[in-house]
Amino acid sequence: HGVCGACTIHIDGQPARACLTLAVQVDGASVRTIEDLAPEPGRLSVLQAAFRRHHALQCGFCTPGMLMSLDAYLAANPEPDEAELRKYLSGHLC
Repeated sequence: HGVCGACTIHIDGQPARACLTLAVQVDGASVRTIEDLAPEPGRLSVLQAAFRRHHALQCGFCTPGMLMSLDAYLAANPEPDEAELRKYLSGHLC
């Protein structure tokens, strides 16, 4: 995993590190950022609300990347156990 994960975005529905992606690589692709997780302005997604409710952040620098990674992971794996989530997020530095 050699990168921190804070800049994780979705490119065509797959998590990717923005810091390692050139603009030309996403020409014509669908790119989603943390701002796209909220269903509408002023309203949090279910995942964002859960992070807030359970105080699952500290300084907040790593939080957007974790949310973006988890959003994609949970779409494909809706009922993971804690060990699976911990392993999946192990590439993120916090």
